[in-house]
Amino acid sequence: MDTNIPTEMTMAIEEMTINSNSDSNSDIALYVGAGTDSNPVFDLPYIKTFYYLDSQPKSEFGIQKYGSDGFKKILGKRPKFIKQLNIEMDSYNMKLISINSNLRVYSNDTQNIYYYTNIAIPELYNEIKKPIENFNILIIAGYHPDSIILDATTKKIHLILYQNTFYGEDDENLNSIINRLHRGEINDRFYKYTLIMQELCTMESTGEQISFDTWDEFYEFHYSLYDDSDDEYDSDNESDDEYDSDDDDDQNLENPSHKDNENYNDNND
Repeated sequence: MDTNIPTEMTMAIEEMTINSNSDSNSDIALYVGAGTDSNPVFDLPYIKTFYYLDSQPKSEFGIQKYGSDGFKKILGKRPKFIKQLNIEMDSYNMKLISINSNLRVYSNDTQNIYYYTNIAIPELYNEIKKPIENFNILIIAGYHPDSIILDATTKKIHLILYQNTFYGEDDENLNSIINRLHRGEINDRFYKYTLIMQELCTMESTGEQISFDTWDEFYEFHYSLYDDSDDEYDSDNESDDEYDSDDDDDQNLENPSHKDNENYNDNND
């Protein structure tokens, strides 16, 4: 299978990343499925080192192949992804300072993003486990990463979760971090859960951050943000109006999504 990923990380990449995780007291944040999202850099100014992973531009959907009649192809190629990424980073003063194979390094002089493109998790976990080892902060926004990434660290993890993301259980990946948190299998790996509030329309952060000690506390609060069971339109007297219709489009509230999704699903790619 051609993934355009070397079987081992080069010495050059190791030299670029070794300084970022040599200090055992420094925070290292990991963001899987990062897209072109630069919000965490500005929402979390105390974090100086970020590791971004994404399967783009090779595919928006990992490295799975789809097709019929013996013909298969990788779906979701995003040829404009790198250009969009550079524009987004530059607009927030994150300058591209180095490129080595699939590693792109962006910096604003005080914070660094080590962005690994064409990396699908869990399939290519072995290619990335060394650079991301001992991360202690995990960012989730718009995508439920596979829990295999927890094998890369022995540290207790601070989980950062963006508001406009769906955090219910799903059937797409039973080994995802979110599914396993709901089953109570990995909760001891995390010591704090912080919710970053966002505007519903713009997906921009509001500046408000709320922390919880347990997953259940976080999930109950997050669920309450979208629970309209007490809404006036749910009253028995108005059960037949437009707000009670099965045809009503509630997806933006029930399944809030990553701010980049609309950019990658348009007809311009």
